[in-house]
Amino acid sequence: MENKLWLFIGLLGALLVISIAFLQYFKGERVATDTLEESTNTSTISYPAITPTDVVNAFLSWYKNEENKLPKTSHETIDSLTEDFKNQITFLLKNKETIGVDPFSCTKEGIFENFTAHPAQISGTKSTVVVDIQDKDDENSFIVELSLIENAWKINNILCFVKG
Repeated sequence: MENKLWLFIGLLGALLVISIAFLQYFKGERVATDTLEESTNTSTISYPAITPTDVVNAFLSWYKNEENKLPKTSHETIDSLTEDFKNQITFLLKNKETIGVDPFSCTKEGIFENFTAHPAQISGTKSTVVVDIQDKDDENSFIVELSLIENAWKINNILCFVKG
């Protein structure tokens, strides 16, 4: 019984830390353009004209097409995804891993009606874009992480928040 109590307290603490981090991320005001955070090493970085938000918009518009949905492997041909992220998704598909949500849209079935990609937060060669998405049953938000690789922004991870 005592072990269960400590496990419960530990899980409650972890949930509290995650909740605080989530609230910290989303509490700031959103501005109308992509924001470059000041950093001492950004002076030598040349940013492409296509912003991280543009990349996310283009990818989700492409993915909205039924021909491109998982479990099809058309994601392997898209230049806006890093090779590591493509390999991670391919691994999940090949091993028939149970995925609670679609890893690209964070919806239950990968079907969504509308989405809004908010202005990116850029820090050096890393960027994050918050996306609000609406499927047939629900609205949700997720974070897209991008990296600047060979003078192009590429999606290297998508962080889905699962409602419990």
